[in-house]
Amino acid sequence: CVRQALLVGWILFLLIPLSDWPRAATAAFATGAAAYFLLGTIGLLYDPCHNIQASLLFVVVAAFAVPDLASNPRSAAWLRHTSLVAVLVPVYLFSGISKVRYSGVLHQITGDWLLAVR
Repeated sequence: CVRQALLVGWILFLLIPLSDWPRAATAAFATGAAAYFLLGTIGLLYDPCHNIQASLLFVVVAAFAVPDLASNPRSAAWLRHTSLVAVLVPVYLFSGISKVRYSGVLHQITGDWLLAVR
């Protein structure tokens, strides 16, 4: 049921013109975003990893920008800035810090973790 809500919500978002019906398009995107976030969060319970968290955060943050994307260029700029500053940079930064924590600082500085390609 949640997968169908995800697919229907985002297909409707792609089909509904945002400039003509902004509320309907926003509701469709929010439905898909909520379903995606729910499924992604449940997936994290079974496979704790870092690669899905950035997209989960981005989809939730994007739901706030969707109503104004067609009419306000600042909304698209805000979404790009937020995705970089609030989603991508922290995820990659803490992934690197996590790697240092698991393998050690000396191991990182010397480059022992790199494998030679032959």
